Amino acid sequence: MGAVLWLAAQASVLARPPAPIIPSPSPGTSVTLSQNQGQASPAPGASPLQTWPQQHSAFVNGALTVVILVLAYGGVLLVKPRWLLWLPGKLKIPNTPIDLPIGLLLWLKYQPRVLDAWVADHLLAVRKDFCKKGTVKDRSIHIPIQIQLDGQLVDELTPALLRPGFSRSPATLLLVGEGGVGKTSFACQIARWGLGLVDTNDPSPQALCKQAMLPVLIEQELDNTPLRIAIRDQLPRNPDGTFIADDLLDALLRQRRVLVILDHVSEMSDGTYNQMKQALEATPINALIITSRLKEKNLGRPSYDLLQPQKIEGGKLSRFIEPYLEAQGQKDLFEDDTEFYRTCTRLSSMMAATLQSATALLVRMYVDQVIEAGGLKTAQLPDNIPALMLSYLRWLNRPEQVDASQRHDNDQVQQDAKRVAWECLKHTYRPTDAKRPDVLAALGATEPGSATEAAKARLTYLEKPLGLVQQEPAVKIVLDPVAEYLAALHVTEFCQQAEPTERWQQFFETLTADDETLAAMRGFLLAVRNCAEAERPLPEPVLPCLNEVAALDSDALEQARRRQRVNKLIDELYDSEDKYLEQAIHNLRDEGHYAQRAIPDLLKLLSSPQREPTLRTEALTALMQIQPDQTALGQLLQDLLANRGDASEVRVAAIKGLLQIGDRVDGLVPLLQGYFDDTSDVGTVRVQAGEGLRKLGVLQQLLVVQVFDLYTHQIQLVEPPKTHILKLSEDVELTLVYIPGGQFLMGSPEGEGYSDEYPQHEVTIEEFWLGQCPVTQSQYEAVVGSNPATFRLGGNHPVETVNWHAAVAFCQRLSELTELEFRLPSEAEWEYACRAGTTTPFHFGPTITTDLANYRGTDWDYGGQILSGSYGPGPKGIFREQTTPVGQFPPNAFGLYDMHGNVWEWCADHYHDNYEGAPNNNAPWLSSDKRNDRLLRGGSWSNPPQNCRSFVRNYDSPDYRNNYFGFRVVGSAARALL
Repeated sequence: MGAVLWLAAQASVLARPPAPIIPSPSPGTSVTLSQNQGQASPAPGASPLQTWPQQHSAFVNGALTVVILVLAYGGVLLVKPRWLLWLPGKLKIPNTPIDLPIGLLLWLKYQPRVLDAWVADHLLAVRKDFCKKGTVKDRSIHIPIQIQLDGQLVDELTPALLRPGFSRSPATLLLVGEGGVGKTSFACQIARWGLGLVDTNDPSPQALCKQAMLPVLIEQELDNTPLRIAIRDQLPRNPDGTFIADDLLDALLRQRRVLVILDHVSEMSDGTYNQMKQALEATPINALIITSRLKEKNLGRPSYDLLQPQKIEGGKLSRFIEPYLEAQGQKDLFEDDTEFYRTCTRLSSMMAATLQSATALLVRMYVDQVIEAGGLKTAQLPDNIPALMLSYLRWLNRPEQVDASQRHDNDQVQQDAKRVAWECLKHTYRPTDAKRPDVLAALGATEPGSATEAAKARLTYLEKPLGLVQQEPAVKIVLDPVAEYLAALHVTEFCQQAEPTERWQQFFETLTADDETLAAMRGFLLAVRNCAEAERPLPEPVLPCLNEVAALDSDALEQARRRQRVNKLIDELYDSEDKYLEQAIHNLRDEGHYAQRAIPDLLKLLSSPQREPTLRTEALTALMQIQPDQTALGQLLQDLLANRGDASEVRVAAIKGLLQIGDRVDGLVPLLQGYFDDTSDVGTVRVQAGEGLRKLGVLQQLLVVQVFDLYTHQIQLVEPPKTHILKLSEDVELTLVYIPGGQFLMGSPEGEGYSDEYPQHEVTIEEFWLGQCPVTQSQYEAVVGSNPATFRLGGNHPVETVNWHAAVAFCQRLSELTELEFRLPSEAEWEYACRAGTTTPFHFGPTITTDLANYRGTDWDYGGQILSGSYGPGPKGIFREQTTPVGQFPPNAFGLYDMHGNVWEWCADHYHDNYEGAPNNNAPWLSSDKRNDRLLRGGSWSNPPQNCRSFVRNYDSPDYRNNYFGFRVVGSAARALL
């Protein structure tokens, strides 16, 4: 700038007319000066053009000075525009009486070229400082998402789309959306464009506007600090460390060389909001970005471009997650696309369960957890948003991130974070700043001393190294959605303590606010609702009330939660551990038609020959409950049955399925007849085909089966026994089977069974009538009027969870209703009836399969002892984990069903630890102590096959009941029923 002033001085000198040349007088010569001495007189004969400059020398001097100044100004503006900033506050043009007007002087001083030069001088330093800000650094990875620009949906926001807005003055962008949707991320990205930081992958990068802009991020409460001062404090200073002049600040703001970002405006206090609004009316800020949860919170700007970042719909999650993984250097995290898309589906269902789509923040947090888990590890990934937030805290506090000598306990971090979050939200239910003393008090610093120092240390730990909070100028959780969920967890835990109904009522009473205020609170209210749902049990009205204040549809939520469960179960179908996979199949089956979207996955499992047959049959059983297309299901079952190379368990399950859909299968009878008559087919398939023919009424005889191993089955057709049917109600009957008298050896052969099964002894049994099946739930309810069963899967399932006294009471009540005598069988009668003339461990022969009875067909780790799921030469099978309908499996030669497995059956006898002194007839063996344990026989769905043998004995207190204890009845007046 000194050059300009020097040139002005020279212009002053050059503009003066030359002094007249007066010759030195000769000696003796006298010189007389005229009155106008010192002024040039026109030469004789000079023209007016020649004489005019001399006559108007002052004007000429001034004009020449102005011309020289203009040329000098233009040269400096062209070559060294930065120098113009040194122009003084007041300037008088030399050789003239003119003082430049202040407005003109500022116009000359702050030309766009001058401001551009000032910005260019500081651009690199500002870029570096801006990108180091915590808020900006946390959003250094920007993944494009859909956004609405003035109502028009665009897939990717680019500088070109914003350039028309920044060509106007003032240029204002209003970013509106809920917490975590990406408002601040977009604001930071636009600021990078303003700094000239464009995407290097863009083949034709375009600037936001023709000039660079220096960003200023205001994200804290002003606390009575004027807005222009808060802006000035973030701009570069003069070389001597002083702040830039006010007129330079005004010029930078007016000419859009500074881009001001006012973040979280809707969450600011009313004082800060009004302060900002008044400042914008007085300060010429012509490049402005406002982020707000509410469109109405726009600081009174008369016009703006409205930007609304969109949530990420479930079907579009992959478009966000894939580039995010690549940006994190985790492009090859998943072994194949299937695992990748299951991750997307899991997140989609987690969000859908809350009737919300995913925000960009939640997606990033979730994917960070996936990366931490090394891919899709279902047991480690959160399945709801509150769990995701707590998992995020653990991720921040992970050992790889924090030195072991400094690292705090995860539980302590979570409790501290929840307390801090609550302090930030408790006054307005919106994320805002909290006073540091209040936060320290919440952390336990009630008075000066060690407690205060400990609280300060814990608060500092949340800031560094975790980066969860900021402490200057006030305490604030960095991410608003995290603050809302942590505060919601705090509220939920508090309300669920003593007297939860009263505490929840007090919370609801604090929500008396107008609609606009409730809308601003909605993020927190949704968080409370989602946290409360994970807490069970809740007082009954709490969840509906939370749904109402959060504007959620309860019925839609239930449907969404069901979809989430199904999606999670589908995810678990790909678990490598069979026990988890089997449970997932069971749960999908229980979901019924709601699990239709699992059909392709179950079919894939069913068609995988490398999978265990038991899992495949479970998958088929689930499909039977889920598949609504009965025609497609029938064709699938026939295809499975026709594949002789497939596992026999799968083919048997296919026959059961065909019988289940029955008349919807064309030609079912000839189909089954063909398999039954084919002696070259696997024994279990023939047995099941024969049982199917009996159930269809085609085969009248009983199908008595002897099984020797997986493939060797001997089938014998015998005439059905005499039966007597008791009508218990209009649609409930109880069938008794005639058991002829005879003799048998009771107990186990030496060395074959348990010690209480010895010694074998001969028993003579007189004829009696025995229930064809265990008493069912519908039969029990018809007689007693109630149903105590745990597995309420249908009236034809055996009644269980009954003790011995309840079984005796049923017999007494049945006797009263029918005027016949009913009782429990004696142990001898039960074993005689079960054996039906056989001497093998089972009435089926030397072994058994889960195609013939309901028991635990898988190995069982029982207190460190492995109990086999097979017996003798037989195979392992499946474990159904519940009762099955009675009469589902082949009967013995007496026509009795379910004598092995399903439920243990109470007998009349007291328990004795061996057969020494046992009766040799039908009579029950009783002891003098009526409180002694009572006998149970037959095994159950829960027991391995060795405990389901014909001669195995069990016992328990007559008062004890369990979901595998049932019974069947004896009609003693045998001749009266013939």
